[in-house]
Amino acid sequence: MPSISLPPPTPCPISPSVPLPFTLSHGTTTLGFAFQGGVIAAADTRSSCSGLVACPASPKVLPIHSHLVGTTSGTSADCALWKRILARELRLYQLRHRRRLSTGGAAKLLSHMLHPFKGTELCVAATLCGWDGDDENDKQPITDKYENPPTNQTAASDSSSQSAGTAPAASQPSCKYQSSRIIAMLLEPS
Repeated sequence: MPSISLPPPTPCPISPSVPLPFTLSHGTTTLGFAFQGGVIAAADTRSSCSGLVACPASPKVLPIHSHLVGTTSGTSADCALWKRILARELRLYQLRHRRRLSTGGAAKLLSHMLHPFKGTELCVAATLCGWDGDDENDKQPITDKYENPPTNQTAASDSSSQSAGTAPAASQPSCKYQSSRIIAMLLEPS
């Protein structure tokens, strides 16, 4: 099966003499929290460009692997592409090494994959939330369905957030994805 081949990155500096056709305004807010029982990932659902709401129900909390979800902010196409690439690389790691990559390892892998595109117009911001097991059940080769959840969770930090603007007005949060240690919430705009 052929893998995705990306062209080498080429820096595209924005010239101050050529103005953009419209002002770029940002407004995505994503949050990740680690607590005793697992991790919580939350994000708004509105996809917009300036004053235009492109999609009122855009998923920004995405399951990546059996132990990992990511919250995304940035260009929808860029975020979707890099989510798929990271999910593929994590699955390949699991098949090659007969164990899954840790949450910190996944974050470092994504960072190393995105670094060559620094200075280009790639627009991806991600918060990875997940847990790493340390009990006896986790030392065995794992499968896609996790029957005995591990007891130790980690996130990139105890609480992290990313915002490219102000937090949206939110009504009651709704739980859209729940695994044994991950609770992902989408904040519906009022």
